[in-house]
Amino acid sequence: MSSPNQLSEQQRVSILKGHHAFRHREMVRYWMLSERDLEVVNERRRQHNRLGFAVQLCLLRYPGWPLKPGELPPPNLLGYVAAQLAVDAEEICEYPRRDRTRREHIQWLARTYDFHSYNAPYPQMLRQHLLHEAVATDSSYALVQSSLDWLHSRRIIPPALATLETVARTVRGEIERTTFQSIEDSLTVDQRKNLDDMLDIGPSRGSALGWLRRVPRSCSASGILDLIQRIEWARERGLTQEVIGSLSPAKLRQLAGRGARHSVSHLRDFTDRKRHAILAAFVLYVVQELTDRVIDFHNRLIGRMFNQAEKKRWSTFVASGASVNEKLHNYARLSLAITAARRESRDVAAAIESVIAWETLERDGQEAERLAKPLDAFDMKRFRGYYPQFRQYTPKLLETFEFEAIDTLQPVLTALAFLRKMNWEKIEEIPHDATASICETQMGAVRFSGRRH
Repeated sequence: MSSPNQLSEQQRVSILKGHHAFRHREMVRYWMLSERDLEVVNERRRQHNRLGFAVQLCLLRYPGWPLKPGELPPPNLLGYVAAQLAVDAEEICEYPRRDRTRREHIQWLARTYDFHSYNAPYPQMLRQHLLHEAVATDSSYALVQSSLDWLHSRRIIPPALATLETVARTVRGEIERTTFQSIEDSLTVDQRKNLDDMLDIGPSRGSALGWLRRVPRSCSASGILDLIQRIEWARERGLTQEVIGSLSPAKLRQLAGRGARHSVSHLRDFTDRKRHAILAAFVLYVVQELTDRVIDFHNRLIGRMFNQAEKKRWSTFVASGASVNEKLHNYARLSLAITAARRESRDVAAAIESVIAWETLERDGQEAERLAKPLDAFDMKRFRGYYPQFRQYTPKLLETFEFEAIDTLQPVLTALAFLRKMNWEKIEEIPHDATASICETQMGAVRFSGRRH
């Protein structure tokens, strides 16, 4: 942050020359000359002065910097303005030869169109504006862009880009120092010690900070347990949201990002308040990130269970395709025979016997019962095989997290409270007063088995 160059070369080009690539829509928005503009421009005597004067007016409107000595305007602006004035764009070559005319035009435009130089009190006003903006962002590019927007809205001719970079650097530094000191003041002695201990190198797994950074990526029961272990460790540091106060989510994410990428040796070299603030932000933010990942892993395991069960069901159906097809043909023949017998007032039993033997019909019925699936289109009994996998981590998940819900989902929270109590007290029999209202009818087959959950 101490570097005076706060922007990358690509960002500088974007700011200084972004208007060189304006399309027609942008040129109309910023550089369309009004009737009054044309009247003022046509007061110039020579064509090259009229063209240069109009170009200076357009540049003052956007991006804000007028032409420098000897500088020519970008081709798109030159062509667009020349077309509005009905003059030859080549006339602009005469304009830079007399620098006094260029300066006089800028001064005249500033007086006529109420443009202001970047003099007092505007630097201090801009700084106050950026102090509010910097609370939510640490990006120099965003601060410089915000500076330009603020200057444009007040018709203030921007200073050199290097000056705006310097303002952004000083504002970022002040906000950073204020943030670090605020977090440091809110930490207790024990909390500061816990944060410093994160940098100690252990004999086996390195530093606690490095271990916390190594987030498990395996979407499995063991992966979820590893994530929960890290969440519990971070919570044991005793940090609460009050530590960061009113720090914006964007600022918290930026500080946490520094804690995620700085090496242990770099963090040790920082001042106490800077080191503690970065580590505190990292610990609080990583709890949020790990919590999201736990829920994501759990949802993916649930989805995987449904997908695998559906694939098994479909495989079974395909394997039984020939038998199902035969049953459908027999059903079609029976339906035609029975409806014809009823319509012609003939004996139904005789009509059935004429189509299929009773022994075959009985055998088809037994096979159809075996092949048939529940009317709710899903066989929940297939989920029984996944119980051991979910049982590995769900007790720990319920113990670690508190859940909230809207009023209509309160039965779900009640059920979770029962499960949490059973896990804590090691109860295997489901209490008789446990609610089962959250389980729909199709869950009945897997909900209770000998009153065990």
